[in-house]
Order: sequence, then C-alpha cells, then structure tokens
Amino acid sequence: ITPPIFPRRVDWFRQNRAFRIEKAKRELGYQPRIDLDEGLKRTAEWYKQEGYL
Repeated sequence: ITPPIFPRRVDWFRQNRAFRIEKAKRELGYQPRIDLDEGLKRTAEWYKQEGYL
C-alpha cells in the first residue's frame, strides 16, 4: 500500500531538521552505540540493499 502524499508531509521533509541528544545524555545518561559517520554509512548501505538508491 502506497501512503498518500499530503503537502504538509512534503513540507516536513523539505525543512532543515537537526536534532540534538544533549538532553538525553544529561538526563538519562544516554550514550549512542554508533557514531554519526557510521550510522550514516549503515543507513546508506541499507537504502542501497533495499533498492532505494
């Protein structure tokens, strides 16, 4: 099933989104297991494997 495309959904993806984890680190003691570079690499590899790239 292909989800419908609504203007507000497209707008959400067009905006610059940056998320920070400082609060989770400070309040929850969160420490990421994978750094940003490795995470981006794995994400790109997954997209390729799934045929999205």
